[in-house]
Amino acid sequence: MPIKKHLILLTLSILIAGCTFSPVAPTPLPSATPTETPLPPTSTPVPSELTICLGSEPESLFLYNGIFNASMLTVLEAIYDGPIDYVDYAYQPVILTSIPSLETGDATLTPVELKEGMDLVDVDGNLATLHKGVRYLPSGCSSPDCVQTYDGKTPVTVDQLHARFSLLPGLLWSDGKPLTAADSVFSYSLAASPLLPTSKGIIQRTASYTAVDDLTVEWVGLPGYRDAAFANRFWLPLPQHLLGAKDPATLLTDPQAYQRPVGWGPYVISEWIPGDHITAVRNPAYFRAAEDLPATDILTFRFTGTDAQSNIQALLSGECDLLDVSTGLESQVASMDAAAKEGQIQLMALPSPFIEMLSLNTKPASHDNGYQYNQGDQPAIFADGRVRQAVQLCMDTSGMNDGLLGGFSQTPASFLPADAPNANSAVDKALYDPAAGIALLESAGWKDHDQDPATPRIAYSAVGVPPGTLLQVDLATTNTGLRMAAGEKIALDLQACGFDVQQVYMPASQLFSPGPDGVIFGRTFDMALFYWGGVTSACQLYETGQIPTTSTDWIGVNVTGYSSSAFDTACDASRLSLPGLPGYSDGLNTAQAIFSADLPAIPVYQPLRVAAFRSDVCGITVDATSRSIFWQIEKIHMGNDCP
Repeated sequence: MPIKKHLILLTLSILIAGCTFSPVAPTPLPSATPTETPLPPTSTPVPSELTICLGSEPESLFLYNGIFNASMLTVLEAIYDGPIDYVDYAYQPVILTSIPSLETGDATLTPVELKEGMDLVDVDGNLATLHKGVRYLPSGCSSPDCVQTYDGKTPVTVDQLHARFSLLPGLLWSDGKPLTAADSVFSYSLAASPLLPTSKGIIQRTASYTAVDDLTVEWVGLPGYRDAAFANRFWLPLPQHLLGAKDPATLLTDPQAYQRPVGWGPYVISEWIPGDHITAVRNPAYFRAAEDLPATDILTFRFTGTDAQSNIQALLSGECDLLDVSTGLESQVASMDAAAKEGQIQLMALPSPFIEMLSLNTKPASHDNGYQYNQGDQPAIFADGRVRQAVQLCMDTSGMNDGLLGGFSQTPASFLPADAPNANSAVDKALYDPAAGIALLESAGWKDHDQDPATPRIAYSAVGVPPGTLLQVDLATTNTGLRMAAGEKIALDLQACGFDVQQVYMPASQLFSPGPDGVIFGRTFDMALFYWGGVTSACQLYETGQIPTTSTDWIGVNVTGYSSSAFDTACDASRLSLPGLPGYSDGLNTAQAIFSADLPAIPVYQPLRVAAFRSDVCGITVDATSRSIFWQIEKIHMGNDCP
């Protein structure tokens, strides 16, 4: 199978940007009619205020600077509303009339005829030009069974994906100017600019992005491109009337772009004191103002750092009304749960849509040219599926969840989160059973030669290693508190089954440095604890074509070296289809079943998103999958009317 060099990750991607602050002048109230009786004096209402504490100061509020974090996304929720929210694994329109789909007809697959030399996306998702030997999906095909190879002469017709997005009428920028489809097209042009450090993967697979009229935008993919996230291909509008005349590169350092962006959301930035706070005030041009939103007049975003205990104390003392997920609360979730049960605070601790995986190196890079143990090649201890299954049976993931995550997390059965819509409910999570794990190790040729559980087992007839090899493995992960604690727990669990696990901790920049020298992408590890992002593309993380090797310039995301033609076929069946078409869910279900049996990586837990609020804060709708827990920031307020 040709190597797929594109990295289809993240699916939870957001296109957000901004520019200058120029508030709308309030409309003067009509003068009161004079009367003989003087009116009694009236008091000026005191503006309502909330303080949201962040773990760090945003470097910029201009997303196209290539750097973003949770703190930045929280502030941006105040400036922009949507344009599309991602809630409970589904897209929801905010400033759009609907989300396009094949079922409703605002997304379509249109047959187009290609000639030799024309651009397309081939069957493996790579950018290509049509020439002899290119494999492609003919029109009407959404399965690996009907893939064809161009013979250099037969006419080729493939499908081209279109999606239309319609804005709500009457939207205004916070400076009072109309927000139109042209503003979204302008934002797309910035995202596509080579002068800005943005990911260009989707841009390169886009044939056109145009304004059909003032309220309608159409995205068209390259012929052959099957984009499972097409419903999110609406670029967040940027105010062309303010930024259109500027050189894109200057926006990275332009205060109008990165400090005080003009949006259409519930708030506008009124002040940014570096190192201390950002203040946002009510936007009078907010399109939901008639609903008496936002519910709070003034928001202050304080930068308080990631010391969990200090932040909790600031919440209890009233210095903070809300603690963002960026404030480092994961280590204190148990004590915070106790405080929440006593009514002192409100706690949000939800499993994120990511999965912390214990990745197992089924084929070290030194085996790519054949295994030569007498020349120092790394032993392939996890080449045998029975050894991988033994690792899963010997790990008490439920105990880890209770001890490290307060019982708030969960362990999925496969590569999709347990509550994801396409999670295969027929795949059962393996239960903790060390005796069964030991039996598998025995059958795989790993013997307890001295009947001493404190010493590692020895290979007698094990796959991928010479006889006499000790069952010694390294466990590499980042040097962060939770991962180090999880690594220690895994090492103790596996020791009881006859493994000798050496824990190796290092900064993320070192762990994930490029191959061939990098530990992960160079495929030199034994076991590694980390998580990948992306729900719609999770299947590709274990496809053969994604293995980083010398021949791929070490580009690829399948760092386990796992290769299964059955798994590849199932993933392709899903990838070549689309949500709403036959084969999409069936392919994912089959791939998950194969994965759970073969186990190139073992699901450990879903990392938590932890935030906390004062007990009298209302209007928060929590969701673990949204880009920010404050996705409905316009409704948050202080009061005694919490449900």
